[in-house]
Amino acid sequence: MRTQQASNTDVLTTLMNWKPLKAANADRRFQYCNTNYVLLALIVEKVSGISFPEYMKKTFFEPLGMNNSFVIGPNEQVNHMMSFQPNNAIWNLDFSDGPYGDKNIYSTPRDLLVWDRALYDGKVLQQPTLDSAYTPYSNEKPGIRNYGLGWRMLNYPTGKKIIFHNGHWHGFNVAFSRLPDEKATIIIISNKYNQGVYSTAKKLYEVFGQYNGKDEDLTEQSPEGGAR
Repeated sequence: MRTQQASNTDVLTTLMNWKPLKAANADRRFQYCNTNYVLLALIVEKVSGISFPEYMKKTFFEPLGMNNSFVIGPNEQVNHMMSFQPNNAIWNLDFSDGPYGDKNIYSTPRDLLVWDRALYDGKVLQQPTLDSAYTPYSNEKPGIRNYGLGWRMLNYPTGKKIIFHNGHWHGFNVAFSRLPDEKATIIIISNKYNQGVYSTAKKLYEVFGQYNGKDEDLTEQSPEGGAR
């Protein structure tokens, strides 16, 4: 196990030195990239003047009563549930586990439900901002699966909508799906990667309404997808 982990600043420095080529022109192609959330956390720190973990604590977790939610920084020793590899061995941390924003936000199903209710009640963002986040921006070709601002969504021809964001990182995986018509929320968390987390969430849609998602694969395909 490595004792030194990369930081968000390390990621920024690497990008500045590497100068990766542009993947595509703006508004031409959608391609998910977790690194953008690492950079976004740095922007939050620059604007707020405090660390991202402290900002999340003071701005959201404490005011909302999310007492079991926190952000872990590089090389921090915090008491939390460990994750496991397929052979049941503990997944030891390595240098890539340090950056936050794309991952390292720890929570519980109860706290995530508090977050969900706060979104509905306008305690986190005003409705016009949420409407922008829930607007599809990735539908460069026909289909019901789209991406907004930090949210994935399924927009059905019937007008029904599912707003969700699944993810996984080093053994942890989660399904978080919001059904706005019913104001229902499905939250499933695992500390040993299991694709059943995603398939179970998908099956539960029909419990709450007429959702037909048989043509949509809601699993996270990339091997190191991050806590999305």
